[in-house]
Amino acid sequence: MIVRRGNRSGGPYPSRLKRAGAGVQMSKFAGPSIDRDHVARPANFEICTPDPRTVSSCKKIAAPSCRLKAILMMSFEELVTARKSWLNEVLKPWCQQAGRVDLIKAEPDWVDIAGKVDPNKTLWAWAWARFPDLVHESLGIEETAEVEVVLKDGRRFQGFPDSRKSQRGQLFLYGYDFVTPKSSEFGPFSIDDIESVRRPEDE
Repeated sequence: MIVRRGNRSGGPYPSRLKRAGAGVQMSKFAGPSIDRDHVARPANFEICTPDPRTVSSCKKIAAPSCRLKAILMMSFEELVTARKSWLNEVLKPWCQQAGRVDLIKAEPDWVDIAGKVDPNKTLWAWAWARFPDLVHESLGIEETAEVEVVLKDGRRFQGFPDSRKSQRGQLFLYGYDFVTPKSSEFGPFSIDDIESVRRPEDE
């Protein structure tokens, strides 16, 4: 509301003001007495109605979005639940289908995305979880179980995964090479090149 002062030489005092639209207009003039619902004003003033377009634009800028309002109204418990949902319903499924290039891009910013968590226990563990026989629920890549890895080009390798050496989406196996014949290391196999992983005892 914009108040423009007039001539102070004299004149009546407004006793009642009423709102009309976006601004305030005087209804009639009387003596200087006012009640608690009215506000005293200097003599000879006029009320200027703001430009509706300006008011509308200000409201749009100042008003928070519905999503922000919902977040601000959350309790701490609801906030924790929302974060768990974000991890389990968004990040984990994304990791299980993302390519190695995107996973590597996500790794440097993973703390900002997922919180203070170890990328090896979340980002990469979730990525390898697309092959259930390869991982342990809480440990990541399982070293104690022998697996057969089938690549997309048809090649097959059998051995025990080396979790310490299998970093950033590349898998190493330690097994027996029937060609040499001796114990040998196989890999690295990119997560993008692996068709399937299964345990031999599942046959």
